[in-house]
This record gives sequence, C-alpha cells and structure tokens, in this order.
Amino acid sequence: MPIWADKLDAAEREARYGIMAGVSELTDQQNTIAFRVQDTMARVDTQQRLAILFRDVIVPQARQTVDSSASSYRAGKMEFLTLVDNWRRLLDYELMYHQSLTQFEQALAELQQVVGRDVSRTAVKSKEGES
Repeated sequence: MPIWADKLDAAEREARYGIMAGVSELTDQQNTIAFRVQDTMARVDTQQRLAILFRDVIVPQARQTVDSSASSYRAGKMEFLTLVDNWRRLLDYELMYHQSLTQFEQALAELQQVVGRDVSRTAVKSKEGES
C-alpha cells in the first residue's frame, strides 16, 4: 500500500543514517586510539633513549670529572669551589636520569592503559631495535 510505503522508506532512511553515524563514530574512536598509541609510544621511546643516554654516557662522564677534580684539588691544582660545582653538576645529572626513568615508566603505564593490556619492557626495547 502506498500509505505505508512512505513510512517504511522514512524508517529505512533513518536506520541507514543511524548505521552511518555509528560507523563514523567507530572510525573516529579508532583514529583517536591509533593517535594516542603512536604518541605514547614516541614518548616511551624518547624517555627510554634519554635514560640510557644519562646512564651510559652523561653520568659516567660527570663522575669521571668529579674524580679528576678531586685528584686535582688534593694536588693543589684546583679550587674547592670548582670541585663542588662539578659535584653539584653530577648530582643534577643523576637527578635528570631518575626523572627520565620516572617519565619512561609513566609513559609506559599510559601506553598500557591505551592498549588495554600489559606492555612489557622487552616489547618496548624490541620495538626500539626495529627503528
């Protein structure tokens, strides 16, 4: 019957628009999650590299500078304030190392929250090896 046909067409159009809106919302959510995963992975990678740099290069060099400064001070070739300044710099670098470790752990925890499962440190390190 023609009377019912208009109502059925309108209901069908409404249902199609509802489906399209749902698909669009799903796509938006998928894009948002993909962005968050990529952004968080970048922060995890950056903080991990920074922590490794502090641990393997910067802190050992600063420690060596303090040791050398202490020897020079004992030999009378360096002022005490220079030794103290070098010691303070070492402490600053050690603090920065621990801050980068903390930020790495925070980014890793956020990544686990975004993906909804445990992300092991070995998985993060193996991802770093692929780059």
